[in-house]
Amino acid sequence: MAPPQSWPGISVKTIPPLVVLGWKVRLQAPEPQTRIWAGRKYKYERLILAQQVYRGTLRRLTSLISLAFPYSDAEYRRYLMIPTKDIRVHPRACNLHLLALVGLRMRYESFSSMFGGRRPENAVLDERDIGFPYGNDFAERVRICWRAQFIAEYASLYWSLVSMRNGRTEGSGSHEASAAFFTADVKYDPVNGDLVHGQVAFPAIDGLPLDLLLQARAAAP
Repeated sequence: MAPPQSWPGISVKTIPPLVVLGWKVRLQAPEPQTRIWAGRKYKYERLILAQQVYRGTLRRLTSLISLAFPYSDAEYRRYLMIPTKDIRVHPRACNLHLLALVGLRMRYESFSSMFGGRRPENAVLDERDIGFPYGNDFAERVRICWRAQFIAEYASLYWSLVSMRNGRTEGSGSHEASAAFFTADVKYDPVNGDLVHGQVAFPAIDGLPLDLLLQARAAAP
């Protein structure tokens, strides 16, 4: 009798699950005499709202990363100085979660702000790099739209780094929404208040429950 044959080795390629974050916010209806100017803010007012959400998101991201993938202050400062392309040279020695956080700050902050020792709670947005997520009309009025934007971009940066680590360079240098999909709309209702709703989806990141970052109060300012 022939000896039993062993099964050939099988490799399974796993695909991360998709995280979908959604929101539906009813804005307070403006008073009749101020309806014309409702929702219209000066640029500095919009920047203040975005900056508040940005700082809060950075604090939460920093806390999640430090708990799941601990790092020292010295390591954090060193990552601020590492060019992203160096990940190809030392792929296993990099904390990709931390490096993606640094990449997010590089995307939205000026050089002097980042390397001046500003901590997340004191981060200063560079207004030259601020665009309105999901349209100018309502994103400027709803905090959760900004938060979804920052979280989705962090996930995009992380998976871009994973692609570089694995030797696939086509994802490096892609735009900020390369790994994220979003849809958003607003139903105008001058009587009951506008209804803002939307969703953003991105691949899940192991060890970081990013969906918790969006479970804050979604009230309009």
